[in-house]
Amino acid sequence: MTRADYIAEVLAQLRHVTGEEQAAIRAEIDGHMEDHVCALLDLGYDQALAEARTMAAMGDPAEVGRELNEQYPLHWLAVGRLAKLLALGLVLPILVSLLIGEGVLLSCIGARLDPDRWNGREETAEVTRALDIRQELGNDVLRVYRASRVGGQAEVLAVVYDRVPFGLAAEWVLDGLTLEDQRGEACVPYGGYGRDERTRYLSLRVPAAPGDTYVVLRCDRYGRRFAMEIPLPEVTP
Repeated sequence: MTRADYIAEVLAQLRHVTGEEQAAIRAEIDGHMEDHVCALLDLGYDQALAEARTMAAMGDPAEVGRELNEQYPLHWLAVGRLAKLLALGLVLPILVSLLIGEGVLLSCIGARLDPDRWNGREETAEVTRALDIRQELGNDVLRVYRASRVGGQAEVLAVVYDRVPFGLAAEWVLDGLTLEDQRGEACVPYGGYGRDERTRYLSLRVPAAPGDTYVVLRCDRYGRRFAMEIPLPEVTP
């Protein structure tokens, strides 16, 4: 009988353990036997004899397994599984409400990983450029993810989300930003929309000449000030 056979016979007697518990017991027995074998090897025994003496010292594997089985009564297994079911029962309704109710989970993940996919807009740009420019606004993050040219205008697409997942994004962001062309001329009215209270998407436009290479996104409200230069896609001749 090999050491693996010995351990397998011990484990075969265990009726009420989980897979994780069985793996832990296997590792414990194997480690104990390995220590014993190493001690015998140090005394001059060869490998085969050291293995055999170790298994003999451990005792009959079936009896060892039955004794271990008494340490894991059925009711403990039932209690452990019931606890997992109760935890699942508490978490599952929350996940369902997030996914099916407002779609908050997907929205929050999408804003951080792929806002282009989750912005809910149809693409109408003539030329476009993907970006990843970020600016902290208090507890929120403003992420500019695309700049485009549409009918003689430059369009900047951005999303605002709370730094803490599932936190609420500030409402003022929707009307707290301005967009200027690179000459600093007054911007035209811009649009903004919120997908939900946790992810607020922005669409801002300003006239742009073919030779313009950037626009400037500004914030000067509620003590928050910055000027962010947004590169524009080149116009193909």
